[in-house]
Amino acid sequence: MRLTLGSWHPNERTLMAVLLVTSLLQTCASSTSFPRRGIAATAQTKTSNSPRAAVVANQETCEPPHFVDWALWEHGCVAERNVCIDQGVFIVFQDKVKPGKNFTGTQLFDTGGAFYNVPGFMDNLKGTKTPFRQPMFRTNTHRDPPDILDPVFDKCSLPLIWWPWWPFNAGDFTLASAAPLHAMLQEGIVDRNIKFTPVLDGYRMPEYIDWELQPFSNHKVETLEDLSSRERAGARCYKTILLCKPHGLWNRRPDWMKQAWHHFLKFGDFGQQ
Repeated sequence: MRLTLGSWHPNERTLMAVLLVTSLLQTCASSTSFPRRGIAATAQTKTSNSPRAAVVANQETCEPPHFVDWALWEHGCVAERNVCIDQGVFIVFQDKVKPGKNFTGTQLFDTGGAFYNVPGFMDNLKGTKTPFRQPMFRTNTHRDPPDILDPVFDKCSLPLIWWPWWPFNAGDFTLASAAPLHAMLQEGIVDRNIKFTPVLDGYRMPEYIDWELQPFSNHKVETLEDLSSRERAGARCYKTILLCKPHGLWNRRPDWMKQAWHHFLKFGDFGQQ
């Protein structure tokens, strides 16, 4: 027997009408361009108005970071534009990661070959050498957190995000991270507006990382986990970020290490500060 809408109980008809309208609204929402802007997005972003206002105000008075784009690859780095970072996930506002004809893929940076040592254990123990997880990149959507729905891309700081080799040994960190990063500064590839951002897989940052790098930046050294926390007061969206796997002690030719030592020892800034 065929059932018609007229044969249904009034409550059933009401329920079906509600479900139909809800389905239509969801379809319309998913078909709009990302990010969704408008009354709803504006109302949500006002909940974090103070940090947002501070970021906006700073854009008009700051000195934008300087970096030499074409020379980044020589130092194991790539630049990505218009990126927000949410709990370690890179949200990219570019067509190349959006589903559609311009989609090229979401693996924008390869960390293969970068390892960290589990802190508190000897280096030669089985299981100490741990590979970093590959970073996750995705497009922005209407399901993003409020500050990412309607982002202000900070142009005043330039996060240099890198996966440091053996970061929980001070000596290894100095040779594999601090020396090559310092060389980038000395060569003018980046300037003091760089924001050093190591990836430490959730571990607390050792004090010597801050001690070795803070003197060469106008910004606080923060781990990627802290920089991308939803509880953080401040920018999580950037005009440009640098993703790096520095050429240091373990992954570069010997003649470069001689140059790195030259930068590391000749220029007194590093040792004195």
